[in-house]
Amino acid sequence: MNFPRAYGAFVLLSASIVSALPKRQSAPSNFTFSTVGTVPGAVNLENLAVRHNGDVLVTSIRSNTLFQVSSSRNTTASEVVQIPDVTGLTGIVELEKDVFYVAGTNLTGSSSSPGSNGVWRVDLRNSSIDGNGCVVQVITLSQVADLLSTQLINGLSSLAPNDTSHLLFSDSVAGSVSILDVETGLLEVVVKDPTMNIVSGGLSVGVNGIKTYGDRLFFTSLDQHLFASASISLSTGHATGPVVPIVNITGSADDFALSRDGRTAFISLNGGNAILEVDIASKSSRYIGSPLLESISSVALSGSRDQFKSESLYISGAIVVDNTTTIGGLFKAQPCFGVGCAVQGI
Repeated sequence: MNFPRAYGAFVLLSASIVSALPKRQSAPSNFTFSTVGTVPGAVNLENLAVRHNGDVLVTSIRSNTLFQVSSSRNTTASEVVQIPDVTGLTGIVELEKDVFYVAGTNLTGSSSSPGSNGVWRVDLRNSSIDGNGCVVQVITLSQVADLLSTQLINGLSSLAPNDTSHLLFSDSVAGSVSILDVETGLLEVVVKDPTMNIVSGGLSVGVNGIKTYGDRLFFTSLDQHLFASASISLSTGHATGPVVPIVNITGSADDFALSRDGRTAFISLNGGNAILEVDIASKSSRYIGSPLLESISSVALSGSRDQFKSESLYISGAIVVDNTTTIGGLFKAQPCFGVGCAVQGI
């Protein structure tokens, strides 16, 4: 979750790689970073989802508008739809092609107003893009559920690859993960563990980003500086085993992406000028930094691969336009190879 700049007083990392993972064949040695587009209608970006056409949907905790950034032209974002009765949007997940679910809330500081959390379905199957990159035609918006007992809805994830009826969401204040039936609106807490809790002296944000791969639920716990996983049932979402820590993290671990093979996680470090690349099997990690990544919240796979079958990353965050003002920014991390390849921000 991308907090106001007052929360960003963390140790800034240099633009060099701090440590290295064991080398895998065709693994990128570094990344180059560039700005894909900006969102002037939001002071920061929170989460993101890549559409099948390559364009990127982005949310902001400071706006109730779902935006779209073109992947093929460096332009400002277009507005897709406004979510009613909330002031900000957090998680987003796609359960079937061009059918997305978005979490919304009324956020004050790092807590939400009681009874303000909800999930909405955004159906883009009949929408199209005009020559200026704007979304046109019919967009169907409907509320799936009012989450009256939820304290702060944050990350969203699918439960299983072919399950279009259920999603998981994190409650960052309650320290839990719940399952939501998007057809009936029924929900149930399925994972609750001490590693997901907020801690005294922290930012009052526990479990944050969540993703599933196979029968494992992966999550970041921001206050506890932890990336961990637990085995779950793919039919009920309930934990079937204990939480297993993977790495401890220096900095504030926010949302993340998993590689297609489930071997690597790319975690955004809010306020840290870096993403953290984690080798899940070896429980090792390295920091990959750029000046562009001063205030980032989430990472997603781009959907396109190079000749080495390495995939680029999209990263949501903010761009400083003067000493006091920020706007939403979408960045791209492009893998590069060889001794002369350097991490850099463009």
